[in-house]
Amino acid sequence: MTDKQSDAQEQAPVEDVPWWATLGPIGGGVLILLGLGLGAFVLLRDSDGSDSWAHLYGAAKVVAFGCVAGGTALLARRRGRNEVE
Repeated sequence: MTDKQSDAQEQAPVEDVPWWATLGPIGGGVLILLGLGLGAFVLLRDSDGSDSWAHLYGAAKVVAFGCVAGGTALLARRRGRNEVE
């Protein structure tokens, strides 16, 4: 088999890709900024403090998800660039 045929067989069909795989680095950056903004809002508003830690945990999960999505997209882009050279 040629290299083009083997590359086509190794790639997953488009419909098998999870929804977060299409975010890309810009979407990951947006999620990071959204999580940081949510975290700043939770920390800066006046509250009793007992429930704010749960909301801060949710903001941290959004930031982590943005880091994973953006980092994965950037690594895939860099990997594709190295294969061309």
